[in-house]
Amino acid sequence: MSLNSKKIYNYQDEVPYTIRCVESESIIRRHPNCVPVIINTKENVNLKKRKFLVPYNVNSSILIYYIRKYISDAPCKSIFLFYGNIMLDNIKNIGDIYLDYILNNKSDDKYFYLDMCFENTFG
Repeated sequence: MSLNSKKIYNYQDEVPYTIRCVESESIIRRHPNCVPVIINTKENVNLKKRKFLVPYNVNSSILIYYIRKYISDAPCKSIFLFYGNIMLDNIKNIGDIYLDYILNNKSDDKYFYLDMCFENTFG
């Protein structure tokens, strides 16, 4: 698991900043109790959905459960989510982590960018 490897999918590189800002503001206005999450991957993985709208009170282990539903080729790998170089705490609510993320100015466009990594742990 390497955090310094090149990202294979990076939403910030694919979508212009102004469009990302307009999208996120619209999402936050329509869903004020949810966090707009974008999953970036560092490995070639078949993730069918990369944008998630997660309620504030959901913890990150539930988010991982939902992400796993959209992965078709990695059933025996553990999923780890990072923001910056910090691994998500499975006990904390996504809303609390997101507010800390935004307060530290890690995202100007108000999306919560998570990097997903895998590790072979089940066999």
